[in-house]
Amino acid sequence: LFFFMVYSLFDKWFVSLATQNGPAYSYTMEAFFWERFYILLLPLYGFLFTYVLYFDGALTVTVTMLIYTAANTVLSVYLGKKMGIGGVTCATFIACSLGVLILICYLAVTGKGFRYRPYFSPGYVRLITPLGLPESSFILALVVLEAGVNAMALKYYSIRGIAVAAIAINLFEIAAYVSEGISEYETVALNLALGTGDKEGVKYGMKITFRAVLIESVVFSLLFLFAAPAIVDLFDLDDPETVRSAIMAVRIMALSPIAIITARATAIFCQYTKKVVRAVFIWTFSLGAVPLLFAAILSFTGLEGLVSGIALGPLVFMAFIWIFPPGRKKDSSVDLIRTNVIFNDPT
Repeated sequence: LFFFMVYSLFDKWFVSLATQNGPAYSYTMEAFFWERFYILLLPLYGFLFTYVLYFDGALTVTVTMLIYTAANTVLSVYLGKKMGIGGVTCATFIACSLGVLILICYLAVTGKGFRYRPYFSPGYVRLITPLGLPESSFILALVVLEAGVNAMALKYYSIRGIAVAAIAINLFEIAAYVSEGISEYETVALNLALGTGDKEGVKYGMKITFRAVLIESVVFSLLFLFAAPAIVDLFDLDDPETVRSAIMAVRIMALSPIAIITARATAIFCQYTKKVVRAVFIWTFSLGAVPLLFAAILSFTGLEGLVSGIALGPLVFMAFIWIFPPGRKKDSSVDLIRTNVIFNDPT
């Protein structure tokens, strides 16, 4: 409700700031209109997702994620043709609504629902807020990246730029959101291990997590690399030059999944080991500030340069974080994963 009110009251100010009242203003306003409704449902979706997962609903949440992603992709193409750029964000809202509906139906059918009782405790708020802050920064980083990239694409490359940028951002977000399955397993594993004081359980859970990160990253990268023409066909572009640029953009985005998914897994680990500021830092810069900065710098070299910035930003940032972990070495969550979980494990 808070973000819905902020988005509703300050939407013109946000869009003006991002577009400098340039040609992209009206297009960005169309896209931003549906963001307020999406942000209204997203916390509920996240809560239900975790709740169902904890109540033996792993298969249900997996199916929900697949339907969410498929609906978002198909509706983005269909509504994008009918409504323009606003149709793409409207598709995300509809897909999220569908995900919420599926999860509520699961709780209703299985009888594992919860009874709602109004309750407020300042103590619980202080405990919960630090855990919710990193997740909020994850969403806000993606919103800022999308708005900034769309504004630059329209300013420098007109409608062709918007079409190509929309495809690149969709792939970026798909990698970020589908990896939620890995991060939810990681959350459960960390909660169980940390709650029982099982240090070996923490290491084992993170080892499994990063194996899954590697596998999923390779799958996404190969898909983007070799299925690029088929992916672009989903968006039904007519202009041959736009199609060529879009295919190149999809292949360039093959560089990004490993960094995006690793960023999420690393930030989740920091979040649940009481390194909240570090988690916010990783999410904000890896998925928002750095790719946007790289896109701005490389956009002057061409449309492919802008897309390269989106793909290279997370890669460069995460490489820096893993090579030079922040904080004291013995206190670094990143270093704990890097040395104890991945590189020093004899298996």
